[in-house]
Amino acid sequence: MKTIYRTISEQVADLIRNEIISGEITENSLLKEQELSNRFEVSRGTIRHALMQLVAEGIVTSIPNIGMRVANRPTQESLELIIDIRNKIEDFILKKVFEHLRTEHIEGWGRILQQLEEASKKDDIEAFMESDIIFHRYFIELYPDKHVTDLWEVARAKMMMRYNRLKNLKGGYEEHKKIFDAVSSGDLKKALSSLHSNVV
Repeated sequence: MKTIYRTISEQVADLIRNEIISGEITENSLLKEQELSNRFEVSRGTIRHALMQLVAEGIVTSIPNIGMRVANRPTQESLELIIDIRNKIEDFILKKVFEHLRTEHIEGWGRILQQLEEASKKDDIEAFMESDIIFHRYFIELYPDKHVTDLWEVARAKMMMRYNRLKNLKGGYEEHKKIFDAVSSGDLKKALSSLHSNVV
């Protein structure tokens, strides 16, 4: 399986995305390259690449002669469809990579789970959201076909724009632990069931 590597622009995209999801950056806000470049201490080119990634995900829109704006959040009806798409992608990928998971994969996933637990204990919403994304992305990126993983990124980002499960971080951690425990024990059926419970 491939080594997971994320560029600086992808990491910056993660930071901007988290601020949009948390509501720190609100709907329809204008995203100015220079301001973001100064704040994150990276080049405008890096910011441009990060914003284009968010445009591809559909959480930022590019408006001619105006610039980049945060997109509107999906309706409840649309959200239900997005959740179904994400479930299907995660089912597909977990089934494909399950038999190929090695000890180092499980150990790496376990370290991310520890970060989730620490964030839940501290009631650190921002850290929890970031670790939540990393937890799911960890096994998603073990699948080699970027067409599928890119589609997952879009569904996940759109779904997270309506993220409303931040009041019970301990419960969120327990859901992730059930997924991890099922995968660690080799129980694919239970892992898929736990995955669905977490995504809904």
